[in-house]
Amino acid sequence: MSFSQDIKTEIASQKISQNIDLIKSEVLGYIFSCVNNIDDELNFINENKEVILRYIYFFKNILDFVVVEDANLQKKINKKAKKKIQYILNIVKIERYIENIQNLKNKINNINTQDEKYAFLKGAFLGSGYVVTPKGDYHLEIIVGTEKIAALVKKYLYDIDIQSNIVMRKNKYVVYIKDSDNIVDFLIGIGVNKGVLKFEETRIIKEVNNTVNRVINCETGNLVKLISAAKDQILDIEYLKKHHAFEKLTEKQQEIANIRLKNPEYSLVEIANEVGISKSGANNRFKQIHNIVSELKGKKYE
Repeated sequence: MSFSQDIKTEIASQKISQNIDLIKSEVLGYIFSCVNNIDDELNFINENKEVILRYIYFFKNILDFVVVEDANLQKKINKKAKKKIQYILNIVKIERYIENIQNLKNKINNINTQDEKYAFLKGAFLGSGYVVTPKGDYHLEIIVGTEKIAALVKKYLYDIDIQSNIVMRKNKYVVYIKDSDNIVDFLIGIGVNKGVLKFEETRIIKEVNNTVNRVINCETGNLVKLISAAKDQILDIEYLKKHHAFEKLTEKQQEIANIRLKNPEYSLVEIANEVGISKSGANNRFKQIHNIVSELKGKKYE
């Protein structure tokens, strides 16, 4: 089971609230993330059996939404999605439930409290949400069928201080969150505990690895610079010796030149310490040596 499905299973297994407004808000979020118009059909498809069973319980036992014989649960294999099992809840004879449907729809204009908004978002996530394991990029999304519902999801996220964006994908509206802290806040808000711990653990390991890699890259870059600078300094010194011009150097310049020849692996700081001067002082002496070489070659030091 994927990371996203593990989180949905955890949410779907939560204790059922006794607050009917929270249940209605969650069911609305679930319905509107699954179908575009609840006047025409109630046909839900979900890969997670626990999610489907949660809403069957709501429909039958709490909302008096359907009677047993008008709701059937089917299982099929989706050949287009790597043969994943899908669970289908189909509510038939929907004309029997016009009043119940209308009462539920009326709630959409009366979702006011923060808890109700979290409940709506929980249902929407269970219906069509997806969260990527933080081993890669941070990404959580909820897919809906209409621009109106996408705007509503975005508004509720904004109301609970979570930043999101909307993009079109295959005639669907995708409300997505990219910031890792916002993803964690969202998951905590809809009641995820174990999943958040796993998310945070993976995120910490990822960030530590990234930090180590940055340090290694930085140190590697510095090492390359050190080797390149040392090579150029040695070439200058060897040029002077080859052309019998080493004696033109001052005593201090000869001192630092000899240390470089004996210790090609030394950094500028190590050479400076050896001589007993500052790093900039050592660098200046090597520049002076390079200027002398440039003059001998008929060039100026840059």
